[in-house]
Amino acid sequence: MKNKLFFTATIIFIISGIMLINSPRSWAQNQPFYSNFPFNTGSLNFFPFQNQFFQPSSLFPRYPTFPTQYYNYPFNTYQPFTGFASPFTGGAFSPYRSFSQFFSTPYQYSFYPSFPGFPGYYRPFLPYQPPPPTPQRSVPDVVGETQADAQDDIIAADLLVGNITLAYDLNVEAGYVISQSPEEGRTVSINSVVNLVISRGPQMAVALELVATGFSAPVGLVSPDDGSERLFIVDQTGEVKILNSDLEVLEDPFLDISDNLGTLSDDYDERGLLSMAFDPNYETTGRLFVYYSAPLRSGAPFGWNHTSRISEFAVDPNDSNRVDPNSEDILLQVDQPQSNHNGGQLVFGPEDGLLYISLGDGGGANDTGTGHNSQIGNGQDIVNQFTDVLGSILRIDINDTDPPLKYEIPSSNPFVGEIQRGEIFAFGFRNPFRMSFDQGGDHELFVADAGQNLWEEVNIVEEGENYGWNIKEGIHCFDRANPDVSPSSCRSTGFTFNLPLRDPIIEYRNANAQGGIGRAVIGGFVYRGSMLPDFYARYVFGDWSATGDPDGTLFIAMPPPEEGVLWPYGEIQVASSEDNRLNEYVRAFGQDSNGEVYVLTSESSGPSGETGRVYRMVPVSGEVPFVNVYDQTIYPSDRVKVAAAAYDSAGWIVIHDSTTEIIGWEALTPGMNTDITVNLSRDAEDDETLHAMLLRDANIMGTFEFPGADTPVVGDRGMIVVRPFTVTLCTNPVIPDVVGMTLADAEEEITSCNLEIGNISFEYSNTVLPNIILGQTPAPGTTVPAGSVVNLLVSLGSVSFSANIQPIFNSACIGCHRTGQFATFLPLTQGTSTPYQSYTNLVNVPSTRTGSLTEDLVEPGDSSASVLYKRISGIGLPFNESLMPLGGPPLNQQAQNLIKTWIDEGAVDN
Repeated sequence: MKNKLFFTATIIFIISGIMLINSPRSWAQNQPFYSNFPFNTGSLNFFPFQNQFFQPSSLFPRYPTFPTQYYNYPFNTYQPFTGFASPFTGGAFSPYRSFSQFFSTPYQYSFYPSFPGFPGYYRPFLPYQPPPPTPQRSVPDVVGETQADAQDDIIAADLLVGNITLAYDLNVEAGYVISQSPEEGRTVSINSVVNLVISRGPQMAVALELVATGFSAPVGLVSPDDGSERLFIVDQTGEVKILNSDLEVLEDPFLDISDNLGTLSDDYDERGLLSMAFDPNYETTGRLFVYYSAPLRSGAPFGWNHTSRISEFAVDPNDSNRVDPNSEDILLQVDQPQSNHNGGQLVFGPEDGLLYISLGDGGGANDTGTGHNSQIGNGQDIVNQFTDVLGSILRIDINDTDPPLKYEIPSSNPFVGEIQRGEIFAFGFRNPFRMSFDQGGDHELFVADAGQNLWEEVNIVEEGENYGWNIKEGIHCFDRANPDVSPSSCRSTGFTFNLPLRDPIIEYRNANAQGGIGRAVIGGFVYRGSMLPDFYARYVFGDWSATGDPDGTLFIAMPPPEEGVLWPYGEIQVASSEDNRLNEYVRAFGQDSNGEVYVLTSESSGPSGETGRVYRMVPVSGEVPFVNVYDQTIYPSDRVKVAAAAYDSAGWIVIHDSTTEIIGWEALTPGMNTDITVNLSRDAEDDETLHAMLLRDANIMGTFEFPGADTPVVGDRGMIVVRPFTVTLCTNPVIPDVVGMTLADAEEEITSCNLEIGNISFEYSNTVLPNIILGQTPAPGTTVPAGSVVNLLVSLGSVSFSANIQPIFNSACIGCHRTGQFATFLPLTQGTSTPYQSYTNLVNVPSTRTGSLTEDLVEPGDSSASVLYKRISGIGLPFNESLMPLGGPPLNQQAQNLIKTWIDEGAVDN
């Protein structure tokens, strides 16, 4: 028996020795417990040997550990051992894995699971294998590149394009990279992000002068150039109204074809009356032409949406402010598959006198769907008999006819004899909603073409050219099946006559894409006016909305220094707005016979309401333009815009008086090409003529004292254009007469005389339009010190019963004053129907209630004698009569004033 026990003990001792020898590290080599518990190098984690609440038996005086290669590093989620109560519920280090993945263990102890064949909690991981090093990349230098090229270079370096932000920079053309982060040359990991700042170009500013209001959706402003100085405003809802030379909108419409239109959606619609154009010889012919959306005509393809109609009208021979409603002669009709992408612009060529007509691709999206060529789309198709003219610019002669047509197709049109529709002048458009001819220069045709998802564009259109849609969107390739990604390659020619695709002169990213700044380009005009000389010969255009809300944007672009590159452009700040933004939808632009530009806007996304407005672009208040600068009023330290300069070396613009004393100057930065604004530093004398001069290297190159047109002085280092101007100072200003002005004009008049605006109060008036000055203090003509305050009283316009009084009755009075209620002796009927029976028992009706008030409830024209006003205001109310409404707060002052004004205006049913 003893021999068996000895033999057994010997075997156990030998096996134990073998296990110790084969263990990753012998217990004799183990290190003691360290203070950096629980992550002591070589530890087995919390359990069972390094738990401060549990100590192993005396069999193991030192704690077994594994070499560091058995760490599962970096730390992974620790799953706690649940066999022991412990304050540790988890950790970041777990050097164990299941038995099935690790086939040996250096020891076995009573609190370990049985081994082998029994998976447990405590098994060491396989030796740690460090991950391969992350590939590194050097960040490319993309500053100065276009956004598209920069993105290509970043992606080519196995990096990602991160945030793209926009900023204004006078010296960097729009669309080019201003800065990047990380900077070029830095070493970063593959797929790291590079953020870009993109230039929006030089930021310029205008003030917007409100000239007309009360429209639903103004989409056009045109001048007949007949010497009348009238402007004609086209409203999408079907009316054209006249803005006369006094900037007053005539009440009666010049033209009303609202009954000819189909039903328009109030929320959003691209149909309606879209444009009007006057015969170039309108003064003698009295002819005008309109483009509008009519209901789908008989014989049109089944299931299509409507018919676009181009019609001729004639002015009433007995009334130059009215079109003969029976004079319509339909020249051309085009059936439209969908409601959108109608184009809709009519313009006459300034040189050929021919009528140009823009047509969209038929609507929908991606140039696909009902009414679209399924193979190449309508933009590229000019031969299909149903859709050949869609996505095109047409040109016709309205002075001759070629039966059965009511016009003639000019023989000079590019495709005459080649295709069925010889009217086509150019094609490859998606939705050329607005287009215009330059009044000067080469009289180029500018066409803004609204894009799909990624790019908006403007083209200079020439005859017989293909402008790319739907092969391209902007200068980028387009995929009808995946419009959110621009393919890397596509055709360079169209499908008809293999014509090369023409690129636009301007493009910007749609707000649907990262870094986008707008949702639909709105074409404008090349500025040829005199009020904004720094805009001269530049193209003014805009975008409908940057966000989808009333948030349109104004842009200005200038020809590039070389052919074949995109025009640089920048945003126009609206200086008359607090945040320099328009905060309205941009619907269209207009231009008068003097070349001044107008902006047509609304606060509604659809043809509804009366928020449509027309603004004229004017110089920013406080700056004297260098055209028509004579007799301008300026002040000490005013900013005076005096020059447009281009040069390549340092110098100064200097303002001096007749004694050559310098009173203002501005340093010139080499390479600038912009307008110069100088701050005056001393008081000039009243009616003193100041002069601007160019100073370089202490040598005066010239002084300039000349009236009239710009006269450049060319030196060996550049060019400068300057003007003299006369100073009229308001040192002891006289209060100007601003009664009858708009609030904006009054504020400008007052501040221009070194005065300040004081309190502005409002009052209803049945004789004065809203926003017009009713009164002022001090009175006009009063001489006051500079900086004095002028208080203004502004009209809120006439009170309307339906809009202003009825809601007060409904909210404050109807609860008691209706049949069956507390005050049944004076029932008021709730509602807004006409006639308004809710007050017919008030006007000229004596008070029948027992009390001391015996006058009429409402005495038209006299609120002081009306019981209603006394009871709601307390003015003239006897002590024994209660203030109305009973049991609630009295009407606020605005409600009281509304009722008072309504009574004093005659208590009219309106």
